[in-house]
Amino acid sequence: MDSALLASLSDREVAERWFPARPRERAEGYLHPDLDACVERKGAYRRLPLKLLWYEYRDSAGREGLKAYGYQAFRARVRRARGAVGA
Repeated sequence: MDSALLASLSDREVAERWFPARPRERAEGYLHPDLDACVERKGAYRRLPLKLLWYEYRDSAGREGLKAYGYQAFRARVRRARGAVGA
């Protein structure tokens, strides 16, 4: 795409091209963490480090031959799940 074409696009067209409204697809090849279990365990044991839950998740992904999300992505998913249940 050259600058002339970019300049000719409206703001709406630029937004539709680079930021589509469709939801993101689930990543293939990744083990999706059991967020309900993580939230439940974290709620039951306040001092339980989230990193320990991530280590367990990462190890189980390796045993199943799947990739694991990185710690930051795992933490963000657990945080969203905790917010959804009001924990």
